[in-house]
Amino acid sequence: MARDILTDLAFENVHKCLGIPDWNESDEVILVSLANKEQIEADKNYRSTENCNYFGKRICIFCEQVKKNNYITLHKSMLEKIIKTMESFKDAEQMKGEEND
Repeated sequence: MARDILTDLAFENVHKCLGIPDWNESDEVILVSLANKEQIEADKNYRSTENCNYFGKRICIFCEQVKKNNYITLHKSMLEKIIKTMESFKDAEQMKGEEND
């Protein structure tokens, strides 16, 4: 499950969101159930830009792995740690694949 969420984060181009200059360490990302996507998009607090989706001030990412009517909130520092872990995991898988060739 964790690996799937990391994949979703990667596909959402979170690295672009991290580059937003006014995004503070205390700011959050909200991972929302994909089953609630229509409901969230219809909410007046939801907005979408070229780089990100937002729910209020939070960056909003839809994930299949989050159960319906649930969400997960992450602070920027935790998100950065997850992305670093994902990158090192990806590098390790690539090295393992090269060894098997």
